Amino acid sequence: MNINNEKTTHLALIELSSAYYSVHTVLRHKLQFILSKKFQCTKTGFQRCAMQITIAIKGALSSVRAHSFV
Repeated sequence: MNINNEKTTHLALIELSSAYYSVHTVLRHKLQFILSKKFQCTKTGFQRCAMQITIAIKGALSSVRAHSFV
């Protein structure tokens, strides 16, 4: 019985890991799209949100760089 439970747990972890990497890949592709998008003067709500995300990421990166030299 214990061996079957371990196998079931192992298979569940593999499936969970696979699902995690699938979601991670989709989110990474969406983020790459957002960061590569060229913004026009007439922005949609999505483009405004993407620009705010880009600004937040750049701000966080510059903050990390500033603290890494201290």
